[in-house]
Amino acid sequence: MATKKTTNKNEKLVSRPISKSTSPNKTKNYMPLIIGVIIAVVGIGYGIYSSNQKQIIGNDKDKVVELNSQEGSLKSLLFGKNNYDLSYAEYDAKAVELISDFEPNSSWQGEAFVDRRIFMEGISSLGLTSAEHELANIFLEKEIDMSDVKYLEFYLNLSDSQALELAQVKLGDTNLDNYYIYTLSNLNEGWNFLQIPLEQFVIGQQAEVVDEADEFNWSKIGKIQFEIMSRPNNTVIANFDYLTLQRDDSYLKDWMSRENKCLGLGKNNDQINLLFRNQGSFTATLNEVSGVDDFEYKAKITPQIKGRAGLFFRGDYKNSQGYYYMIGGIDTNTWSLMKYGQEGWETLTNGRINNFTFEKNKEYWLSVKASGNNLVGYLSTDNNQYSEIFSINDEEMLSGGVGVAVLDSAFCLFNDFSVKR
Repeated sequence: MATKKTTNKNEKLVSRPISKSTSPNKTKNYMPLIIGVIIAVVGIGYGIYSSNQKQIIGNDKDKVVELNSQEGSLKSLLFGKNNYDLSYAEYDAKAVELISDFEPNSSWQGEAFVDRRIFMEGISSLGLTSAEHELANIFLEKEIDMSDVKYLEFYLNLSDSQALELAQVKLGDTNLDNYYIYTLSNLNEGWNFLQIPLEQFVIGQQAEVVDEADEFNWSKIGKIQFEIMSRPNNTVIANFDYLTLQRDDSYLKDWMSRENKCLGLGKNNDQINLLFRNQGSFTATLNEVSGVDDFEYKAKITPQIKGRAGLFFRGDYKNSQGYYYMIGGIDTNTWSLMKYGQEGWETLTNGRINNFTFEKNKEYWLSVKASGNNLVGYLSTDNNQYSEIFSINDEEMLSGGVGVAVLDSAFCLFNDFSVKR
């Protein structure tokens, strides 16, 4: 027979039988115990569910957000896949068209002169001088279908912005009986990068049309003309370089930057690449890769001019704080790892590569591995054999976005981005 232990006043343990006469209603006596068991089971189940929820807040094919259960704070925003790759190899070669690099063999006519002292790329630009309020122009006769063009882009250097009265671009037929026109404004002394949406051109002149089939439109451009005029009693010189047409801007969805003007498309060996320039912003990060901490990141880089360009990582495109693994550009053999942090710019390490020179339009691969506070950089000329360039510890920034950076008012081509967790 079952017994129940009780305690008397003298703390001695005694036992007594539980008779039937003492439990006239078993159900009533067991109800508190049953209710207690139910409450305990529900509580344990909810605790297990809550614990699992702390480990994985969201879990879908696009992103996984992990929460550190010990610290109770957001640990890392990870991109959806272990690997992320981005290439522009499938882009149509017509997405960007180089109209002129303004080198000595270009076919421009007018009052232009070859300037080998002031240029953006190559070995020269074309200069145009206006004095004493005279209108000066250079023009290129070239049949172009611009019906699908989104932007006209070029570089313009001014000797004296205060001496300039007028600067404009005309796109028309060969005789300029019909043309669209755009007036340039807010130009600064020195180099300016102009990115003009074709929708902002206005009709400057349109000849009367007898037959609708002969009506002038964007598909019938036969001449590009630049015009400048100085103020009275002044002289101004304008240098032009690197004129392209951009037909595709879908690449913008892949990137985050403060100013889209820094992004474009370029071409090397008839292959489309991302063109990034120090205009409006000098950093951009991949849209699909944000808040990563430990990773391996690499990209192909093709220098175009002298000036620092390379990888931006553990960074924030909004304030450009992060790490910069840079090479010096064409005709150099320099590299550097820099940091832009709370205390400003700091060069963590730099150096030179013996018996080596970066060349224009030649492809190189930069790679960086970040693990905790350890940062390791590599360089390859064939995407096969990699040489370690630096290994250093720094713990100011332990996570962030990855992307590209260009300094020194330069521009550079990038492609074949790869990120591995």
